[in-house]
Amino acid sequence: MRKNLILIGLPGSGKTTVGRLIAARLGLPFADCDTLMETAEGMAIPTIFDRKGEPYFRAAESRILADLCGGSGRVIATGGGAVVEEKNRNTIKRSGFVVFLDRDIGDIAGCVGNRERPVLRKCTLEELAAQRRAWYLACADAVVDGRTAEELAERITEIWRKV
Repeated sequence: MRKNLILIGLPGSGKTTVGRLIAARLGLPFADCDTLMETAEGMAIPTIFDRKGEPYFRAAESRILADLCGGSGRVIATGGGAVVEEKNRNTIKRSGFVVFLDRDIGDIAGCVGNRERPVLRKCTLEELAAQRRAWYLACADAVVDGRTAEELAERITEIWRKV
């Protein structure tokens, strides 16, 4: 079976939406790290950050990501900060074909979900992009940009079929 197709990128870049579209097109199972985290913890990500702190969150995220990446043949949407931890970057790179959704900041800045992202309480999206860009690029087998989820899904599906 083929390795995983793993989506990375900034919060609000569309990893979950695009991942679902790709999975449907390819007939593959879809997994979202953030959704699995919320289910496992029984609370929303902002609440996890507030009650248990970022170090706890990152450790739990690493466990979920390792579990997901241990399988194969699925589309995985990582959390935007999954690349922060070196062990996660190694897990991501070794476990699948990695696509960085490199969307324009202006296109994702207004994402409704970004209003509640814990990491965006401490910095702007632009600052977060500057902090993480090198990590995203270091993990990526392909870098894709686009304005809509459909456009991104189509481009990534075409790339995946050639891999």
